[in-house]
Amino acid sequence: MNFTKKVRQIVRFKRVLYLSFLAVLFMRCGTQELEFIQPYQFVNDDFDGIGELPAVTDEDPVIVEPELPEIVDSEEAEDLLNDLTDANSEADVDAFSETILERIAAFVEAQPDAVSEELKQLAEGLEEADISALFDEDAELDPDLLALIESALGDLSIEFLFPDLIIPPGLIEDDPDARKDFGTALEKNLMLENLRTATLVGPCADEARAAYEEAVDRLEASRTAQLATTETNYQNRLTAAQQRLAARNAAALTLYRNRLQFGTLYGNLLLAAANRIARFNPVWANYYRWYAYLYLVHLRNIYARSYTLSLQANQNAFLAETTNALLQRNLIRSIIEANFTAAMANANSILQAALNACHNQGAAN
Repeated sequence: MNFTKKVRQIVRFKRVLYLSFLAVLFMRCGTQELEFIQPYQFVNDDFDGIGELPAVTDEDPVIVEPELPEIVDSEEAEDLLNDLTDANSEADVDAFSETILERIAAFVEAQPDAVSEELKQLAEGLEEADISALFDEDAELDPDLLALIESALGDLSIEFLFPDLIIPPGLIEDDPDARKDFGTALEKNLMLENLRTATLVGPCADEARAAYEEAVDRLEASRTAQLATTETNYQNRLTAAQQRLAARNAAALTLYRNRLQFGTLYGNLLLAAANRIARFNPVWANYYRWYAYLYLVHLRNIYARSYTLSLQANQNAFLAETTNALLQRNLIRSIIEANFTAAMANANSILQAALNACHNQGAAN
């Protein structure tokens, strides 16, 4: 009886000892396996490939010089002047010149008495001082005389005796839309979508977001630098356009003043020719003075018109240059913003993939 009881105690002890051994063995193995299980880690290095935005070439727009009005002299008027200047008698005057003088007389005499008499009085009393005053920069021309000249320019018998003003196509005098500002209509606002990220938390997700933020900072810095360069280029082009406008206007003013000086000298030549033939034919001399006066008033008028038109052409060129500069700036800006949007979409995709990977690491453990 006692023997049986002792045997049972021994067996029970062995079982407890065996179970204790198994428990210790399991715990030892479990600890060794846990030593190989690392905390959740962010292992996606794709953000390292996100750097600066691609470079955008911002070439200067082509500058086209404005087409300016041109004054074409009359060859027949020059021939008439030379013929009369060299004449010492009626016999020396060419038959064509005599015909021209008769045509001029016929045109003047055909005008209303008040008009013709005023012209005769002004022309026959013409002196060098009058010519100088006519070509003064601040001189104002008589509208009635300008109307008479328009009639002469429409008379086929004498219209070829006057210089002609050639106006380039598209250049219109007193154009009300010439100074229209195209800037406001061309401005363009570019919008970007707001960024959305998952709400996953933990060390892996934090590292992924940190890498993402660094990549975004690089992209934003690159975009800011490119936009700043684009704006600087735009402002430089505006400054250059303004400088070209000032230089062109200065050249137009110089040409205008040189022409006024030439007009005075040329007017004196016409007056000298009239005085020369007055010695042998005073009637012809008066005819020529009538013509000379009309010619000089017309010349002074087209000098002023040519100058005004040149300023208009320069202004049109300035508007075209500044408009092209604005279009170029907006184009480059749109390319930069498009590149930034594409880069951000790529960064967002990488972030989402990284956050998914972080989540999968957690699920596996």
